[in-house]
Amino acid sequence: MASTNIFEISNYLKNLQQDDPQKKAVLNRLKQLKNGSWKSEPRLLISDILNAEKKSVEIPIDPEKEEFHILMKESAELQLKRTVMLLNNIFNTGKEESETVLFVRNDSSCDIILRLQGKTQYNLPVPSKGENFININKDSYIIKGKICNSEYLKRKDLTQNQMITLKHSQIN
Repeated sequence: MASTNIFEISNYLKNLQQDDPQKKAVLNRLKQLKNGSWKSEPRLLISDILNAEKKSVEIPIDPEKEEFHILMKESAELQLKRTVMLLNNIFNTGKEESETVLFVRNDSSCDIILRLQGKTQYNLPVPSKGENFININKDSYIIKGKICNSEYLKRKDLTQNQMITLKHSQIN
């Protein structure tokens, strides 16, 4: 009866016989301690449990998103060099130029990696509601990408500067 350890008293209570006269007193002591600890100790709420579960759950890494972030970082580091090349390509419109510019505007709510496959291959990251460009060799390309889990596939002859606008709409 002098103990304040709830687990100790619970175990003692389990070992008492049904007709033991002390059982009622021990049970009352256990209730007092539980009620007292409920009032004095910080309570663990259901929201705390759910938040703890969310924190401990490992979120699988999407390789496409990871590649997108790597490409965007590389793209940002080369931005000044690419801008100079873009301006040179725009103002040097002669037929003898071997490169052209592909400008892509992404009006969807998803980040996209456009994969251009020709004699040379390129990967162009385009952020959601954003735009990006790339200087590429003039050639015929198969352009692939995922726009909000929808496949994009197009064959294009890129022999002059072009702009592509990508949109995504859900059909319900």
